Amino acid sequence: MNIGIIVLATNAYFVLGIRFIKRFIQFYKGNKEITFYFFSNNNPKDYLPDNIDVEYFFANNDNWVDGTNLKFTSILSIGDRIKSDYLFYFDADTNVNSTFTEEW
Repeated sequence: MNIGIIVLATNAYFVLGIRFIKRFIQFYKGNKEITFYFFSNNNPKDYLPDNIDVEYFFANNDNWVDGTNLKFTSILSIGDRIKSDYLFYFDADTNVNSTFTEEW
């Protein structure tokens, strides 16, 4: 089973998206494969360890309002490329601070 996590992190939210992924991996104690689908104007692969599975999709928004209003358009645009059994969306500024498994 593969779990997909969508993160939209354009502009100033890029740093928060990177932090979210690192903290997610740090606190996730399950045994399922995790794929992050990362929408941003910057490539996250330069800021994350190689062992994290990240699919990068370029997205550029002029401001956070556009990012918010277009998030579902962005998600739907990659529907045929998602290879996960389960798919979840998290805001880039979501903070993970406790251990968890896929049972959550």
